[in-house]
Amino acid sequence: MRVALRGSDDVPMPRNDTPGRRPRLALFPLPPVSRFDVGVAAVTGVAAGATAAGRRLVALGKPLAETLVLSPPLVPESLQPRRLVELLALRGSQQRQDLTREIGAVLDRMVPAVADELLRRVDLDAVIARLDMAKLAEDVIASVDLPEIIRESTSAVSSETVREVRMRGISGDEAVGRAMERLRPRRRGAPTHDQR
Repeated sequence: MRVALRGSDDVPMPRNDTPGRRPRLALFPLPPVSRFDVGVAAVTGVAAGATAAGRRLVALGKPLAETLVLSPPLVPESLQPRRLVELLALRGSQQRQDLTREIGAVLDRMVPAVADELLRRVDLDAVIARLDMAKLAEDVIASVDLPEIIRESTSAVSSETVREVRMRGISGDEAVGRAMERLRPRRRGAPTHDQR
């Protein structure tokens, strides 16, 4: 007995009811969107499988193809396709280098001429007049951190000055010590500053 049930998309769903058995769903027609989705899934699955298989075949066949096609065993070395490919690659490399050199020479001649013409046509006074010099100066000073530079330079100068004063003080102390040694009466057994 077949009973048509209504689903959310109003497609009849056939049922297969056999007496004494639990009812089960039979095959029923899918809505058109579902058929499209199934078709897309099938096609993409087949395409992915074919792509993977093709990659494997290429990976396996590449060394064999290179050996048989580019370096056939019975063809002399000078006539082998591999030799022709190498010569074409060498010629292409030389042509690329020549072209790079020629383009560089053209640019070396053209860029100064274009720059001169551009500078001749541009009114630099008008460009400078449009600049806000006060704002530009503020931005430069803010980015430079002028107070930190002044602190560092002042501390470097003051530390050098202190070091110089200390060194002069030490040499002055030594000079005073030598003068005092000369002025003091000497004892015969006592060593002098220079004898130590």
